Amino acid sequence: MVHSRPTPTFRCCLTVYYVAAENAIFEGADLSSLTQDIDTQRKVAEAYFPTMEKAFAEIYNAKLLMLYPFPSQTLWCNAEINGIEDLKGKKIRVYATTLGDFVEGVGGTSARCLSPK
Repeated sequence: MVHSRPTPTFRCCLTVYYVAAENAIFEGADLSSLTQDIDTQRKVAEAYFPTMEKAFAEIYNAKLLMLYPFPSQTLWCNAEINGIEDLKGKKIRVYATTLGDFVEGVGGTSARCLSPK
């Protein structure tokens, strides 16, 4: 009779942006302003999964179990915004490097939201 013990495992759920500062590859699944609907984002998540899976294995010795489609980015401003031109000159809170790049590309100033340590 052979008894086997299961390999110890743990589950960890995290937002990619917590590790994106360490390696830009982690932002590739959610490039700001490129996917405007959930169906397209689902396709992006499925297509980018092998890249993310490899990166998690090589960098963290971890197994990526899933990616989930994330809705379009939201910009937080203290003034009314009716179009892209209204972002010029505004300081806008962002949570991702690519979102900051977008804001700066249209003339705004990005203010990065940092996660608590």
